[in-house]
Formats: sequence, structure tokens, C-alpha cells
Amino acid sequence: MPILPVYTRGYGWLDAPVGCRINEHSSFTIEGMNLLSILRSFYSGVETRPQSVWLNDTQIGATITVRL
Repeated sequence: MPILPVYTRGYGWLDAPVGCRINEHSSFTIEGMNLLSILRSFYSGVETRPQSVWLNDTQIGATITVRL
């Protein structure tokens, strides 16, 4: 059985951070990762031979920074 290369179908990824400075000592940032909930598809040799599929969920993070 021949070994076929594994390819990934093209996909886009969208991350977006938003931040603000509260005062001279503190700031707040919220960041969204993978806002499009991308479905990544892998295939062996040709697209009619699927190998695996991954769903990457959206993640949201928040950071508060205090400088002393």
C-alpha cells in the first residue's frame, strides 16, 4: 500500500484584542481567539480521501494589569 501525503485544506483565522488604559497604573484587555470557529479538514493525497477534521472553538480571554 503506497503512503500518501497528508494535506490541509486552506482556512482563515481571526483573532482580535481590545484594550484600554484605566489610569496610569492599570489597564484592561479582552481578546477573542478564533472568532470564526474554523473547521480544519485534512486529506490524504486527494480531497476525496478525508483523513481528519478539527473544530477549533472560539476562546475569549480577559487581562487586568496593575503596575505598582
